[in-house]
Amino acid sequence: MLYTFNVFILFNIEKKRKIETAYSVHNWLLAPQFRFVVFVKLRVIESMSLYLKMVCMGKKYLGILKGTKLNHHF
Repeated sequence: MLYTFNVFILFNIEKKRKIETAYSVHNWLLAPQFRFVVFVKLRVIESMSLYLKMVCMGKKYLGILKGTKLNHHF
């Protein structure tokens, strides 16, 4: 059995910290103050291992994403 959860995590570039976790694209579109959005796909398998796959939502900030540890498996 494989369960997949899609989560949007919004980051503020200036403060470099997580501001809010949104569970839909609509929350992201209604929050123009957020400059940086990371898409996280959380997969829970039978062994209860957690895998986070982060993909930058916006090619404009791909360079910033590559320069951080956000695209890292926890």
